[in-house]
Amino acid sequence: MGSGDPLPKNRTRLWLGTFDAAEEAALAYDHAAYKLRGESARLNFPQLRHNWLGGGFKPLHSSVDAKLQEICSDLVGG
Repeated sequence: MGSGDPLPKNRTRLWLGTFDAAEEAALAYDHAAYKLRGESARLNFPQLRHNWLGGGFKPLHSSVDAKLQEICSDLVGG
């Protein structure tokens, strides 16, 4: 099972990875959505949103996380 997240504005997708369980894919989506949209993100598990603030939960591969960081920087920078 794979998971992709639509990115704001350009509507392209970022491949989040392949997961063995639907819950793992949903958590990866939540992590990416929260990084991109913050408190306004619509999450599958909203009760876990604060786990990502301190970096205590990282279901994403480091290369995906790096790409998310790049996208977030681009969005902030214009």
